Amino acid sequence: MAGRSSLKVKGLLGLFTMVCGFGLMWSGALNEFNSQRTLSEARKNAITINPSTPDPGNNGKLVVAPGVFSVAGQIGDGLIKPGPYLVLKRQVEMFQWNEEWPRDSDQPEYNLGWHTGQRDFFQFKKPEGHENPLLLYLPEKKVAPGTKFSGFDGSRIAELIDSPPRLAVTPEMLVDPSMQLQDGKILIRRDPSSTGDSLGDMRIWYEAALPGDYTVMSVQADERSLVGADVSSELIIRQGQFDADSLLADEAGEVKRGSASIVYMGGVLFCLGLFSLLSSAAHAIDLRPRIQLQGVAAALLLSVAISLVVVAIFLILSLVG
Repeated sequence: MAGRSSLKVKGLLGLFTMVCGFGLMWSGALNEFNSQRTLSEARKNAITINPSTPDPGNNGKLVVAPGVFSVAGQIGDGLIKPGPYLVLKRQVEMFQWNEEWPRDSDQPEYNLGWHTGQRDFFQFKKPEGHENPLLLYLPEKKVAPGTKFSGFDGSRIAELIDSPPRLAVTPEMLVDPSMQLQDGKILIRRDPSSTGDSLGDMRIWYEAALPGDYTVMSVQADERSLVGADVSSELIIRQGQFDADSLLADEAGEVKRGSASIVYMGGVLFCLGLFSLLSSAAHAIDLRPRIQLQGVAAALLLSVAISLVVVAIFLILSLVG
């Protein structure tokens, strides 16, 4: 009875994993199809403009603007010195308690580790003994004052730069040179005398976009700010200067690579789930005499072969819709 129950659980987990993998492949293919359709429409409608001379005649049109971001002032946050950043994002993580729910368990597990943001221990099932201190520094995003994007007011566009590159913090950039750096992050010990990670320790790092050449694609809201309060689904902000054809071709390539990676990940899950199902009946799988494999090895080969076919089908569907 115990053996049958174990096989049943294994089969259900395998089936669940296959369904998750199938869903991931479907999501990746659908994302590729929808994104390429949107980009195809953009190719038909987008026009390249000179952002140095904003034209009210372009209001309501999809435009590609290769221009230059400039700032009138510097920004910092009290931990790092002000610098000529266009956008400065502070990220904070703390060594704190985290609640995790293992699969097939009705009881949580608690571990101390580095986690971004504040873990609210009041929401834990067992908050006693797992109290987290409050963050001394919160995540923050700043946009430089007097931001210009060629002839446009650039503040609204800069606010929409969501994932700028990581900023390598050096000792010379610190307001307090005695602060400790660890892997490019500012390390703040709750107990300065401590030498190891302990509850309440914080690590702070930064992402920053610098002034320079950028290309913005958006529906032009007006001749002053380019991007309005309602962000168009076609919005793209890319470092460097591109015309409409180059920008959209580059974007299409990125979408294709991202969607394909989702399909591949789904294929791996699908393969694992299928192998889990087939291995339960591996004793009955015999590919001889055509292929000298039987049992578990034959089940693995079938799982890989079937998964590759399914992945190929999804990749083709993503192209033809």
